[in-house]
Amino acid sequence: LRVLSAKDRASLEAHVADADVIVGSGIDFPVQILDKARRLRWFQSTSAGIDAILPIRDRVGDLIVTNARGIHADSIADFVMTGIGVMHWDFPRFMREQSRREWHMRPVPPISQRTPGVIGLGSIGVAIARRAKSAGMTVIGSKRDLTKPIEGVDRLLPPEDLAELLRLSDFAIVTELSELAANIAGIAGEGFLHADLSTRAFADLDESKGIPKSALS
Repeated sequence: LRVLSAKDRASLEAHVADADVIVGSGIDFPVQILDKARRLRWFQSTSAGIDAILPIRDRVGDLIVTNARGIHADSIADFVMTGIGVMHWDFPRFMREQSRREWHMRPVPPISQRTPGVIGLGSIGVAIARRAKSAGMTVIGSKRDLTKPIEGVDRLLPPEDLAELLRLSDFAIVTELSELAANIAGIAGEGFLHADLSTRAFADLDESKGIPKSALS
């Protein structure tokens, strides 16, 4: 077994013709190079998404494509909970005051009184819900199949109730760009995205495509 590391595009192009297996990002891999990969049998994406491969799926024949779904769930859940804590306590304000050598006391309710809404309950969404629930938060989730309860989720809503989820949430986290997430731009006028940003926050964690910036203005 010979393992080669391509640190840049030039080194990738130099070795791709001899590769039987490629491990790389399924989001931004330069797929044009695969036309030179005459021996390639397997592409392992280091991300859950394989958007880079989809445009050439008709040209790659019998290529096996696998992804890393779920492998980043715990790390992303840590990231989200850190962000929730930063926003809940308004750490940027603390840092600004610290730089001015100021200290202003203000009441901050327990984070357990906050409600995150998790849009998309795949492996990442479930990990986020569990972390939020362990902090005592009330968690609302949205998914198409409501027949099975999800650990850490107090209330499940269907996609058509997205506006209700946003209305009830202090923090909205989009983990999957589905029809559900794509509809956010259309309901921005419902009031959530134009509400008081000192008490509400929005995060789009989808790897491949983001919520239109116009919906967040």
